Amino acid sequence: SLKSSHGSISGIAGNLKYTSLASRININTPYLEVELKNLLDSPLVFNNLSSEILLGSIDEKVSISQSYFKGSYKKNLLQGQVTLFPNPLDSAGDLSLKISSSDLDYLDALDLFPNLNQTKFTKGWLKDSISCGAFQEVFLIYRGPVDNQYKDSSVSFQSRGLFKDACLELIDTTINEIDLFTKINNTSFLGE
Repeated sequence: SLKSSHGSISGIAGNLKYTSLASRININTPYLEVELKNLLDSPLVFNNLSSEILLGSIDEKVSISQSYFKGSYKKNLLQGQVTLFPNPLDSAGDLSLKISSSDLDYLDALDLFPNLNQTKFTKGWLKDSISCGAFQEVFLIYRGPVDNQYKDSSVSFQSRGLFKDACLELIDTTINEIDLFTKINNTSFLGE
């Protein structure tokens, strides 16, 4: 397991191939838990995760070149890409995380929304207004610092996908079993 003041990863299983320029970690593990303090509501727990992580070093700080992964998250298949760029002004680095799924329960999807100043009202509104449904062909993209402290970095979150059989509660009106194509861009939510 790996631990730092910015988070932790436990359950890693696989092989490490090292060269003087870069290291390649082939992960194939039945269980992996990733804790990103302050960024998400709860740790990410993956089952049957496989990935090939390309580690390097930039200015004597760890970097991850664009690396792909797939695994189960709360009974749903997720696929994605992760990149970590060292930040010369702090030790955490800037994370780029892209996740896609063909079918993801609305509560499971909301757990993947980061806790950012830009998203807190949209995330809160979605939690209060949605009572059922699933996201299909959903994409979630986060770019920002690992530690969610963005004084020396910028941050962005976007999502899009089909929200199927949704139940929305708006003021005193309930709308059941509707399909919406949704787009979230930091503070804005658009459903068509």
